[in-house]
Amino acid sequence: MIEKIFLSAVERYLRMGAAQYLRDFRRSYHLKKRSELRKRVLERQKHNREKSDSVPFKEILKDRTSGKVTSHQRLLQFSKTHGSLAFVRVYTKSQLSSLCEAYNVRASRNTTKKVMATSLVEAIRQRQSIPFISAVDDRRYAIVETVADAGAVRMRLRLSGNINQASSNIFHVHAMPTVLTKRPRF
Repeated sequence: MIEKIFLSAVERYLRMGAAQYLRDFRRSYHLKKRSELRKRVLERQKHNREKSDSVPFKEILKDRTSGKVTSHQRLLQFSKTHGSLAFVRVYTKSQLSSLCEAYNVRASRNTTKKVMATSLVEAIRQRQSIPFISAVDDRRYAIVETVADAGAVRMRLRLSGNINQASSNIFHVHAMPTVLTKRPRF
């Protein structure tokens, strides 16, 4: 009988120890999982903040300020806030390549996005505006000359961009900008 009581006491003690071990293990496991989840959530928030703070490339293309100063200031603020790695995460390689061309940063096709972004951030911090806006301009033409004659306005436009060799053509616009007459360039 004393042996039975002793065995039941030892058995209860072992069960209590095992139960406490399981509770401690579960608690530490859940804490670990929560911390990993929290870390992923914070990283996701950081990436979302970078994306929202970034200057959308379409807005850079559509910026009409002289030297694209507005876009430059926004890129400068973005680079100061998030650094060069944010450029790698936010912009595609072709967009980074266009920005490098606009800031006169040399980058070959084999250059990685990280190297491009680092060089680009240095160039952005050294300049007051975007020096070569043609690389980040969505317009396909440039106004070469404007002449007002007796109620009609004549504009000479030079086409540029990726329009099948149109950069060598000069067009004249008479009175209404929708009517174009092509004149070969000599």
